[in-house]
Amino acid sequence: MAGNANFDRLISATMEKYIPTLEDNVFTSKPLLFAINNFGNVVTLDGGTQINVRLMYAATGNQGSYSGGDTFLTDEDEGTTVAQYGWRQYYTTVRLTEIDLAKNQGASAVGRIVEEELERAEMSMAESFDSMFFGDGTGNGSKDFNGLINLVGQNTAAVGGIDPSVSGNDWWNSTVTAQGGTLAFSDIRTLYITLSEGNDFPTNIFTTATVYAVTDALFTSNQRFVDPLMANQGFETIMFHSAPISFDTNVTSGYMYLLNLKYLTLHKLGSNWFRVSDWLEPANQDIKVKKIVSYGELTISNRKRQGLLTGVT
Repeated sequence: MAGNANFDRLISATMEKYIPTLEDNVFTSKPLLFAINNFGNVVTLDGGTQINVRLMYAATGNQGSYSGGDTFLTDEDEGTTVAQYGWRQYYTTVRLTEIDLAKNQGASAVGRIVEEELERAEMSMAESFDSMFFGDGTGNGSKDFNGLINLVGQNTAAVGGIDPSVSGNDWWNSTVTAQGGTLAFSDIRTLYITLSEGNDFPTNIFTTATVYAVTDALFTSNQRFVDPLMANQGFETIMFHSAPISFDTNVTSGYMYLLNLKYLTLHKLGSNWFRVSDWLEPANQDIKVKKIVSYGELTISNRKRQGLLTGVT
């Protein structure tokens, strides 16, 4: 038996209006998601069984001053390698029951139901991505996207296929400091300087609401500046040098991350990012379902420029 064509057209029209803004809404709703997206380190790859990220960890030895006809060095030398990351998959569904559609005959009522379900999906996706990006990638049987606990934490296991505990791989370590007490400016400043070199320095600082409140109290009124870009998005920030400090409920208790987002990249797999299916009608349920799926992964290319304070109170 054919469905209600008017309902189908109305639902489709509502979806077409809402879906193009869905990704933007998700990735502007949380400080970390917004910062990654705004920084521009979002890359779409056409394919590949894995994500290969080239790393440069040492200067070439084939260089130097010379005179006249001196022979140049052209030896094979180390200094580059590749970090490898696997693809991760994420889904959410938009689910409409036929009885709800039947009970809401008017165009505005049907449109409202669809929009409410889309808003629920949007909120769920934002919270899920944010939670995963602050996690360690082991959630749901290690199916979760990579997160900062893994990418920036002081690991004993491999990250991107490179084990930082192996001799000679110290360049692949982040700086993790067990602060273990009341926060002072000197704690943040010391780590900030450690992570900085030339014009390369931390771009963003993320912490918990509790630690943010402690940090806020350290600033006098004439020291308190906000990041206008994040403020325009509705996020509370305080500037430490040129890095905005913001807080998030998904940051681990007592943690303060000092990140250089230049080296954090969200990779997407082709058109399989926020890919929306057609409406599906299961044979054994009186419902309509749309799947929204994303294939991707959060990667890092320079752990040495990332830092973490732990045990902050």
